[in-house]
Amino acid sequence: MSRTSRFAVLLAVPVLVCACGQADSAGGSAEDTSAASASSASASEPQVVEVGAVDYSFESPDELDPGWVTFHLANHGAEAHHLTLLRLEEGRTVTELVAALRDGRPIDGIATWAGGPNAPMPGASSNATVQLTPGEYALICLVPSPDGVPHVFKGMVKEITVRDGPSAGAEPAADVEVTLRDYAFQMNREVTAGKHTIRAVNETTSTEPHEVVVARLAPGKTVQDVNNWIHDMQGPPPAEFLGGISAIAPGQSGTFTVDFTPGEYAILCPVPGADGEPHTYKGMMLQFTVM
Repeated sequence: MSRTSRFAVLLAVPVLVCACGQADSAGGSAEDTSAASASSASASEPQVVEVGAVDYSFESPDELDPGWVTFHLANHGAEAHHLTLLRLEEGRTVTELVAALRDGRPIDGIATWAGGPNAPMPGASSNATVQLTPGEYALICLVPSPDGVPHVFKGMVKEITVRDGPSAGAEPAADVEVTLRDYAFQMNREVTAGKHTIRAVNETTSTEPHEVVVARLAPGKTVQDVNNWIHDMQGPPPAEFLGGISAIAPGQSGTFTVDFTPGEYAILCPVPGADGEPHTYKGMMLQFTVM
């Protein structure tokens, strides 16, 4: 598969980093996480949903309430998995969505990218909080197996319903904000060591979905090394990937948590553009130092 066609399907190639270890940027391990439960949101707190990922399926509730939802993703499989949510347009089906992804066709008019937690390593967990409106959604995993086949084409897709009703909860308070635009990141402050809740906002003026991949760089490595690696995956990865948020549409936002230790970090958006070129090739990556 060529680089362009590969990225025309995959929105989260950087999560293929099983060799990086099993660090949990969200805190907690898969063994500590109940795989398929949802708790009600209070007036101010998001609904919390536990999702288990195995090779190759999701264990999750079938229905959720509308509003802000925090997804805790626990990876019980032997491969890396993430959770990408897409809201189906009225009258559209999961089958149509998967067929479009398989064919490399645009999904405009079929579904809208709604975010989700990026991949934890096997035995670890991650989280992201996104806002869901009533309707039908697809949970999919776009991470490819060693044979190059994305997990969604191995059956790792599930439809869930967000019930009608008033929107509950609120977006979690964040102490760092990252603005996503075509094609750059802007952070509103320096990041210090410790756990931070990061709000990612895809500007309304953006023309494409964007995501945030957070990576802790190996000594002597740069964000360009990471960009080079995620597009050819030759040799050991030059960074440890710590999660983030999967693709969100223009005008949308979501939050995630990362526990930072001192060192060099990078954020990247490898989502392919309409021309098939990954956004990192258009400059959408940023390196920063955590003291």
